[in-house]
Amino acid sequence: MRVANELIMTEKDRVSTVVSSVTAGIEAGYKLAKTVDWLVPNDDDMHKSILVHIKLDAAKKKLRNYNGERLIDDDNGTFLTESSNQITSALEDLTEEEIKPAMKLSGGSLQSIVSYIQKDLSDRKTNGMNDHVVKRAMSALRPRDKRFLIDLVLKGHEETRAAKLLTRRTGTLLKRELRRANLDRRIKELSRGPVATEMIEDE
Repeated sequence: MRVANELIMTEKDRVSTVVSSVTAGIEAGYKLAKTVDWLVPNDDDMHKSILVHIKLDAAKKKLRNYNGERLIDDDNGTFLTESSNQITSALEDLTEEEIKPAMKLSGGSLQSIVSYIQKDLSDRKTNGMNDHVVKRAMSALRPRDKRFLIDLVLKGHEETRAAKLLTRRTGTLLKRELRRANLDRRIKELSRGPVATEMIEDE
């Protein structure tokens, strides 16, 4: 009887430790959720961001890897070079088909594309809708739908019913990705230094 009682008490302590850890995790998660900014830009801004992303994608890809050099900093929303000649030279390497959507969007010259990209990078840094997040949202579409949306937009058919439907669907997915990014950012903030335990009350 005494041995059985000791075993029960040992098991009780083990279960109590597990339950305490789970309870602390739930409390921290609940408090974390209350500190995250769940607000996202309005639908019109998100839809515009998706369309601009598609139209500038070829130009930005070239600027992210021009002769082995990265010319734009997506995280900080800036160019990594002060040489406008280097940037325009990179854009000149694009084919007419690749550069055409960016030309039509920005005003019709390489310099106007450079200015437009600079503003777009800055805007995305401010609103959180960076190209990486938009790409993740688009990748959540069915592959066929993603290709169809890109094809429609690049050919100037973004006002068609099919393009609008797919853009709205991507916008819904973008909301999810933005909220996930905000949550990830907050978790990283809390994982550094003494603030890592600020969500758990002292016993």
